[in-house]
Amino acid sequence: MADPIGVGIIGAGSIANLTHIPGYKGMPEKARLVAVADVIGDVAEKVAKDHKIPMAFDDYHKLLELEEVQAVSICTPPIAHRDATIAALEAGKHVLCEKPMAIDAAEAQEMVDAAER
Repeated sequence: MADPIGVGIIGAGSIANLTHIPGYKGMPEKARLVAVADVIGDVAEKVAKDHKIPMAFDDYHKLLELEEVQAVSICTPPIAHRDATIAALEAGKHVLCEKPMAIDAAEAQEMVDAAER
């Protein structure tokens, strides 16, 4: 059996805490939570502590530098989906982006173009 995929959470609000994190924790044979990032560092640290996630950052770019993170969940407000998604894709990560994907069709297309690259 393959090792679990290392997952990073970008955005530590309610959707991350109520849906994404419990979902990943519910399948430890497939996913392993490695890090969480939030622009409010104290929030990221609290979420990491509450969910026993090893690392917390106040800048998601630091999370994206981690080799042990192969995939990320983008759980930020929609206005921040494009930048985080494109940065994650450019860092070679698999991306699960919360809905709505983007704030308009042009941003969504930029995200799709980055994924195709």
